[in-house]
Amino acid sequence: MSDVIYFDYNASAPMLPPVREALGAAFELVGNPSSVHQLGRKCRFAIDKARRQIGEAVDADPKDITFTSGGTEANHLALFGLRIPVENMYSTAVEHASVYKNIVPVNLMPVDEQGKIKLDVLRRAFQSTIPPKLLSVGLANSETGIVQNLAEVIDMCHQNGCLVHTDAVQALGKIPVSFSDLGVDLMTIAAHKIGGPKGVGALITKPKLILKAKYLGGGQEKGLRSGTENIPAIVGFGAAAELVEQINWAPVRQLIKELMEELRRFNAEIRINSLQDGLPNTLNFSTPGYNKETQVIHFDLNGIAVSSGSACSSGKVERSHVLQAMGIEGVYVNSAIRVSLSPTTYKDEVVQFIDAWKAMQRTQKVEGL
Repeated sequence: MSDVIYFDYNASAPMLPPVREALGAAFELVGNPSSVHQLGRKCRFAIDKARRQIGEAVDADPKDITFTSGGTEANHLALFGLRIPVENMYSTAVEHASVYKNIVPVNLMPVDEQGKIKLDVLRRAFQSTIPPKLLSVGLANSETGIVQNLAEVIDMCHQNGCLVHTDAVQALGKIPVSFSDLGVDLMTIAAHKIGGPKGVGALITKPKLILKAKYLGGGQEKGLRSGTENIPAIVGFGAAAELVEQINWAPVRQLIKELMEELRRFNAEIRINSLQDGLPNTLNFSTPGYNKETQVIHFDLNGIAVSSGSACSSGKVERSHVLQAMGIEGVYVNSAIRVSLSPTTYKDEVVQFIDAWKAMQRTQKVEGL
């Protein structure tokens, strides 16, 4: 086991022991799920079981779950599987790269200083000559932990004949996520954010929606994702989904509160970029005078893993499009880091982080950052 304190839980959650066990058993399965003999049927049963486990976890019909290689592929399937013209596809300016990079820039809905979609702008969009036919809006932001209030957004969209897709990858396992209660038309989830294996996700859709596959083949996953299924990954996803309701995040939310208070007590110039009613484990904050890359390296040298933003850009450190869209000044954008705790984080680990952060500020800061 690594001695590094892992405060980058939002990037990827460590695999849970029951998931490892399920994976081990799945690797022993022989055959192809599409084969009709008993070995093939055992493989098919394992996939069907995982589909049921995930359906129960997110209150969705298993038949409406399509497995993918992860959240990115599921988001692409949601955006392009409906064959809606690109000029009618909208999202917010704070979405995951797999969403916002596929949206025409003028169709990126602005957000307020809290990172929540501006409803008045969305309302005006429906009065335009090219109104939204599909809106993609994330349930929880991976960088700031801010949770969108989707109820009014969904009502407005449905009243105007617009479908709603939500990327719930970061929300699942940290807050209650019910596909039925949300009322969205499509929802993306992924395994590695809830203690499952990397490289597997799912798109959940309302039953009457008809999607078209980008690639044709053997017709697996209702014809939407042809190719022999990754049985161990899918089985691991199901095992992880069974555990999401067992996690108690209340102690973690308290640790985040105490961390925030101590940061402010030591340095009144910091800026908190998260909301207290957001994800229970996430705190994004800025320390003016200390470049975010320098901070990440400083903490790494002190045995603490933190992030300067979303881990979706192959190790690139770029200016956060999320914080910029929220209207945050450059001095705060350039010095922002994200701390995301796990359900097993101890208070003494938080204390070690605070000590390392304070030690950083005893060094000379760089003006203008």
